[in-house]
Order: sequence, then structure tokens, then C-alpha cells
Amino acid sequence: MNQFFKFLLASLLGTVVALGLFALLGVGILGSLASMGETKVNISDNSVLVVNTSTIIPDRTNNVQMDPFSFSDDKILGLSDIQKCIEQAAEDENIDGIYLKASSASLPMASASSLRASLEKFKESGKFIISYADNYSQNGYYMASVADSIYLNPAGSLEFRGFSANLTFFKKMLDKLGVKMEVFYAGKFKSATEPYRLEKMSPENKIQVRDMITELYDDFIEDIAVSRDQTEDQLKNTANQHLIWNPEQALTAGLVDGIMYKQDVKNMINENLGIEAGKKIKSVSMNDYFTTIKTDLSVKDKIAVIYAEGSIVAGKGQAGSIGDEAYIKHIQKAIDDKKVKAIVLRVNSPGGSAQASENILNHIKLAKEKGKPVVVSMGDYAASGGYYISAEADRIFAQDNTITGSIGVFLMFPSAKELMEEKIGITFDTIKTARFSTGLNPQMGISAQEGAELQMLADHVYDQFLTVVSEGRGMDKEAVNEIAQGRVWTGKKALEIGLVDEIGDLNQAIAAAADLAGLEKYRLKNLPVVKDPLQTLLDDLQQKDSQIASNILEQELGVYYDVFKSLKEASQTKSQVMMRIPFDITIE
Repeated sequence: MNQFFKFLLASLLGTVVALGLFALLGVGILGSLASMGETKVNISDNSVLVVNTSTIIPDRTNNVQMDPFSFSDDKILGLSDIQKCIEQAAEDENIDGIYLKASSASLPMASASSLRASLEKFKESGKFIISYADNYSQNGYYMASVADSIYLNPAGSLEFRGFSANLTFFKKMLDKLGVKMEVFYAGKFKSATEPYRLEKMSPENKIQVRDMITELYDDFIEDIAVSRDQTEDQLKNTANQHLIWNPEQALTAGLVDGIMYKQDVKNMINENLGIEAGKKIKSVSMNDYFTTIKTDLSVKDKIAVIYAEGSIVAGKGQAGSIGDEAYIKHIQKAIDDKKVKAIVLRVNSPGGSAQASENILNHIKLAKEKGKPVVVSMGDYAASGGYYISAEADRIFAQDNTITGSIGVFLMFPSAKELMEEKIGITFDTIKTARFSTGLNPQMGISAQEGAELQMLADHVYDQFLTVVSEGRGMDKEAVNEIAQGRVWTGKKALEIGLVDEIGDLNQAIAAAADLAGLEKYRLKNLPVVKDPLQTLLDDLQQKDSQIASNILEQELGVYYDVFKSLKEASQTKSQVMMRIPFDITIE
């Protein structure tokens, strides 16, 4: 009987805890729903817009994997929406300046330079930009350098040391485990498989990586030199000698304008505003200011801007990825909408599945057949599969420091035969009715003939890639092959070799689409329609491939999550043909 009451009390306690959790969930949901009815923010005079580049900035607002249990209604503003806010603030009589928080910046160079250009245009209005941080990372300082004045905490630091590319290699680990990654690729620069078959970069990979980061670094130095009124040689010497270890050295090197605490900087901002020192600054967050952006709904004609951001995958995909099923629907929606007169495909992708890329490209061609011009705007990346889906556009725009090209393919297949037989002691036997009945089996490895057939498959898809680029760009196929080979190029180089038509940002691509469609007035239709965090959570809870576990794992692993993610992606290719850039670039 005692056991009965013990189990009864335990069950009751479990029920109470579960009800409590559901109650908290309900409160969050109600709070989120209530916040949806909030009115737009009114901006008073002498206000300062706070621009924080130290947060995640996707291409498309909310198009990221968000905390599944966050019920905040705050949007994670995308790059284009932040630029709209800065553009409007330049004309807004109530906004007198920008307070720039740029301790770090999570943006690759193309997006960072695009946002920096918007801040430069803001300064042309005669309004001030003041930057302050306790510490500046190198990429954060790049953004801060655009400011009229840069201030640093007396106990702070500033990183300025040049660029490097660090790649992780897994071959030694796999050898110790007794796992061999069978690799098949087309393109001598297609180095995405190198971490699984080599212990360091190949000579070809070193050439392309060195050329790429040198171009990015030169752009970085050139922009800062103009803003800080220094020569490029001065700045490179500062980085080469690593002359900056503390705030005083940063001041001596001319990289900052003052060393002071946050309150002192706020007093300086008040001085700029003509307000008494010590009074609270009338600051406006970017999210609040975004609510004041208006769209003229009286304009009927539209240009659909489809944000293709993330890895290209089969199926619906998740936030921050390009699922072919989902994107076919987005393109079809733009095709079916009679008010949509042109399409701009904003590509910010390192590539991914070859088959998914082909499916998306097929629908891009369908849009053109229906008489709707298609213009591509390349963001930070439009490489491999990202270039594949771009190749047949009417016009292609890239930025100077866009990473593109990588026209090549690869397959990987893990063979665990040594692991099973030699390390663990598990052996296998089989009876077959045909020579290849077992298929590709990781436990049994692959034969020489199976390997030859997989290489033939890689070569076939590579040839198809060359054909698509040749037809899309109006180039001789052999000429495409010479600049392909899996090699990555910056946007500046891609223009020289004919892979893109113009250097320009998203706004210039939109203007070109309007010109092709003969539009003088138009409004934008942004796709995909991104769900809010609450709807994302509810959808995740109903799906088997929920992102909740991945989000938790990313938070726990921190900086090591990228290594885990690389190994996971490699194990999931399952001998699929992949069109993906060899590496992810992070400037720190």
C-alpha cells in the first residue's frame, strides 16, 4: 500500500509540473499574441538611432534559427531592412544622428561593406555617427571606422592584425577510427573534400584561398584608410607590427579618437544634440524605428524579391536554408501573381545539393518562359550551387567582395570496413543475386568498379554544370571549364571573367529588374514570408525533424558547433552529388 501511495504522489507531482510548464507556455503565447497588437512607435525630435552590428544580421528579417522558447516579438532585422531604416533616418527630421554599437560584427565582408556604405550615405545628410565599445573586434572595428568619432573604454582593447584562413582537417581522426571517406570530385580547385582526404590544404587550395583573403583584406584596408584619413601602408604596417595592445596604442595609431567611459560618450552625444549633459538621450532602437517604415500600397505593380539564404537542401528546409520544395513554391507564387512583373533572386548561399539546385533552377527558367525578367543579386556567397541557380538569370549583380564561382561538384561516401573488422571485430557476409545487389554499404566498403562509377557520376554532373553556365552566360563551354574547376572568385574577379554582369547591391539589382520590366513605380513583395518565433515553435513541435534539438546543441557546443556541423553534413551526404563551396569564411 505504501508503494501505491508513493507512485500516486509521484504521478500527481509529475502532472502538476507538466501543467505548470504548459501554463508558462500559455503565458508566453498570450504575451506574444498581445504584443502583436502594439502600435507603431512615435519618434520625438532630437532622437538618436541606435545601430547595433554586434547582433546576428541575416539577409532577410527573421530568416534565422531562433530560440524556440523565446516569446519576444522583437524581429531579427535583416540587412535590407536595416539599410531601409538608415536610409529613412537620413531624411527624418526627428533623427539627429546615429549611436553605433560595433564591438563586433557577425557579417561577412560583402554584407559588412554594404551596411557600411549605407552609413556613409547617412553621413552625407550632415548628421553625426558616434561609435563606442568596451572592446572592438577586427570586423567590429571595420564597421566602426565609418563613424565621425570612435571611442574606446579605458580598460578595453582593439583587434587589428590582418586576415587569416583557418581550415579544420579530420583525416587523422578518421584514420584512427578506421573510417575512410571515399571521395570523388570534378574540378582541381574543388577542395570541399580535402578535410576528409588530406591533413593540410592542397597547393591549388592554398592559391585560391590566398588570392581570396588578400583581395578581401585589401578592400578592408582601403575602406578604413579613406574613413580614418590614413594611407593603406600605414594601416598594413600597424597590423603587421601588431602595434595595438591597449587603448593608448590605438589612440596613438589614429584608430580611435578618444578613450573614455560610456557615460562620457553619452554626454558628448547630448552636446551634439544641444541637450544638457547628464540628461537621458532620446534613443530609438532599430526594431522600434522599423515600425515607422511605410509601404505605399496604392502602387499595384510589384517586384518579387526572393531571398535564397543558406545551404541548398532537398525538401522544405528550415529557417536559414534553401529547401527546393519550399523555394519552388515561392517562385511559383511570384509567377502566378499577375501584379508581379519581375523577380529578383537574392542569393546568399554556399551551395549544397546538386539535385535541389537543379530543381530550383528549373523553376527560374520557367519564370523567364512566363515573361517575367529574373535578376540575381549576390550577397556574401553565391558559390557552387548558389551560382548554379543564378547562372540563367537575365542579369547578375555581385558586390566586389562577394564569394562566387566554385563551379565544381563532389561526392563522399564513408567506408567503415576497417572500423568494423579491425577495431571492433565485427565481420559481415552476404549472398547476392546480382553483382551490385548490396548497393553502397558503409560496413562493406566499395569496389574499384563502384568507385569508378561514382567518379563518372561526378564528371557527368560537372559537365552538366558547365553546360548550364555556358548557356546562361553565353560563353563557350571550354572557356567556362578554364575558369571553373571548382575555383572560388571574388565578385570583382567574377566580373572580369564574365561570371557576373555588374558590381552592385540589392537596390541596384531591383532597379535593373524594374528597368527590364518597364516599371517606373512598383513595390516589393518579399519572399519567403518568414514566421514569427511563436509560429516557428508550434510548427517545430509538430515536425519529426524539429530544430529544437539543434538549437540546444548549438548553444551547448558554442564555438565547437561548426566542427560538429561539418562532420554531420559529411555523414549525411550519402553519396549525393554536392555543389558546395569548399569552406565557410568568417573574418574575425
